[in-house]
Amino acid sequence: MNDGLNIPRLINSRFTVTGRNTYKVIDRKGDNDTNIYDQGKQFDVDTSLFKNVNKIPKLEYLGTSSGNMKIGNYHFYFKYSDVDGNESDWVAESGLVSVFIGNTPQSVNTGIRDENSIKSVKFKLSNIDIGYAYVKVYYTRYSADVDSNLVVSAKRIDKNFLVNSSGTCTILITGDENETEVTIEEINSSFDVIQNAQTQCSAANRLFMANIHKAKVEYDILSKLSLCFCPYKHEESYPLSDGGMDFNYEISAKSDGYYDSQYIYDKTGYWPGELYRLGVVYILKDGSLSPVFNIRGATNLPTKPVIPSDVPVDE
Repeated sequence: MNDGLNIPRLINSRFTVTGRNTYKVIDRKGDNDTNIYDQGKQFDVDTSLFKNVNKIPKLEYLGTSSGNMKIGNYHFYFKYSDVDGNESDWVAESGLVSVFIGNTPQSVNTGIRDENSIKSVKFKLSNIDIGYAYVKVYYTRYSADVDSNLVVSAKRIDKNFLVNSSGTCTILITGDENETEVTIEEINSSFDVIQNAQTQCSAANRLFMANIHKAKVEYDILSKLSLCFCPYKHEESYPLSDGGMDFNYEISAKSDGYYDSQYIYDKTGYWPGELYRLGVVYILKDGSLSPVFNIRGATNLPTKPVIPSDVPVDE
């Protein structure tokens, strides 16, 4: 539905044409056969053609346990899905999840390309928009072949992870799930959200819209705001007594350090003495993302948050 004034909407009638003068009825909600949409805020979520997100979720990595995941370095990406299978844009992205063989410094090894790590990984998403029924998970995996050449794969996990009534979702990935191969381009793509469109048509099972209108974004203001961000450093020492390793590969029992997947996820930082360009991306009110804006650069980073002297406090 599109009136040229409001956001386009999609209504699932439950009927699909299968041939000339024939059709079948589609089950929308599992055992709940209905084409009735709820009133209020839920109606807006269910019928919007563009699946906007009203809350910013919090992602936590809960570490590894037993499973059958292949070895490699993973990044996981998360979307919401409604009961009809319509997916939102990306809502969360994990840091580096390193999956390897072994659980102690003495037993750890990287394995070969598709070797079973005998591990699973676990995440928790909270502050979820409960207008959505499920969470969908994608990932990229970096490994190497027998000649040590980099191999990159991208997959979608074909499973709906249920969002509970409190707005949380626990996600256990064992490596036994059915998967569908996707492209890196799909992982890097995001939706373009519009306010309305004056013209639309469908062809080859695709919807085309023209004469569109988008929300105005004051990018010059965001650019100036970004220069108010001043980075600071946080340093941690890693002595032998707290899990460091000596030349005899002896390690203390206090910590497994970077031989532990959780430690890698939480503690991986930056090399000292190097130059890094940092930026900020803003989440706009319609759920879309801004371009990356440079933040203030610095050579001698402070060790605690500070307000730059040339930035008025009231700004």
